[in-house]
Amino acid sequence: MLRRSLVALATCIAALASLPVTAASAADDEGEASFDGGTIELDDGSWDGARACAVVADGVECFATEAEMNAWLAAGAGAVPGSAEGQTFQRGALSQVATMALSCSSTLRLYEHGGFSGRTLFFSSRAQWFNLGDYGFSNRTSSFRVGACTSYLADYNNGGGGWFPGSGAFASVSVMSGWWNDRINSIYIV
Repeated sequence: MLRRSLVALATCIAALASLPVTAASAADDEGEASFDGGTIELDDGSWDGARACAVVADGVECFATEAEMNAWLAAGAGAVPGSAEGQTFQRGALSQVATMALSCSSTLRLYEHGGFSGRTLFFSSRAQWFNLGDYGFSNRTSSFRVGACTSYLADYNNGGGGWFPGSGAFASVSVMSGWWNDRINSIYIV
């Protein structure tokens, strides 16, 4: 039992050591997202009436409500059969951390206000840093929910600065404490 635990720990450490330090672009068109049949700019922070945006492999899709986004994710991004409600995954190639990809599919939801309220930013792509300024969400996270894989929430772009403690698998933080409230600038899903 101890040997298996040590092997699993070594595998996780090796996967973490291979994390790339490059950041992903918001979309091919720098901060643009689809919303209500048109295109909006996210990086200016206004979101033009959108309240929930999903960052997926094909770009960024925004919606008037989180419920509309959830329905779109369930229909279009592929709900995990038998998963808990709201747990979705991005279809695509295995990431660099293939050993972990085989054991979990994951999402990360950031919320603008405490209590999982305000605007919502959803991520499902893994093994890359996302700078929240590309989505108009720098220094705006007050609560979050992590899916099945550990996520890292960093103080600065590209994973720089301190990392919020307590963003492991299935973490759910209703109110970010202390100076961490509205301080997150980049995220990474393992």
